[in-house]
Amino acid sequence: MHGMQGQAGIGLRERKKAETRLAIERAAVEIACDRGYEAATAEAIAARANVSLRTFFNYFPSKDVAIVGQGLALIDDLQAGRILEQSGADLLKGIARVAEACAAEADPTSELMRRRRRLIHENPPLLHARVVLDARFDNWLATIVTEYFRVHPSRRRLMGRATGEEEARLAVAAVSSAVHYLVQQAIERDIDTDIAAEDIEETIDLMAEIHRKGS
Repeated sequence: MHGMQGQAGIGLRERKKAETRLAIERAAVEIACDRGYEAATAEAIAARANVSLRTFFNYFPSKDVAIVGQGLALIDDLQAGRILEQSGADLLKGIARVAEACAAEADPTSELMRRRRRLIHENPPLLHARVVLDARFDNWLATIVTEYFRVHPSRRRLMGRATGEEEARLAVAAVSSAVHYLVQQAIERDIDTDIAAEDIEETIDLMAEIHRKGS
């Protein structure tokens, strides 16, 4: 019984932490959108979110990170591995499906995502925080794909020309480029959009077509 109560307590604490983090992120985006990037100070964000300045810095190292958010969520490694397994030899499709699963876990509302994308597009200082998040995601995904190659070496395409890690990073880079293109399209059109695996795959196909015709 005590063990079950302890687990429930941990679950409640995690929910409250997630709620506090989301409240701070929403406050940061709202202030930046309504009053401008410069007005979104740590003090103003904390006040809007109804938390102390100390609590703000317990969750975020800077206002830029609060505005940009956490980026694509990193799903469980085993879940990501299963998605790749289910995709068989079509590695890029598998990576696209992992990206789709991560995107589905990221922002709680499309409106928050849309406003955040617009802020990043309009305020160059936010780009650094975005680049750091993207690099974190790409590094994690490349690690997952490298392990996939270790288990399935026959599914590699660059054997003898690149290491498994190098091939994994190249494959992830192709998917990431497609995702970045789709996000940019959403920003320019000012629309809400989900990152769907089918759209990522279609974009990769278009990129490959440009390469084939260029060659």
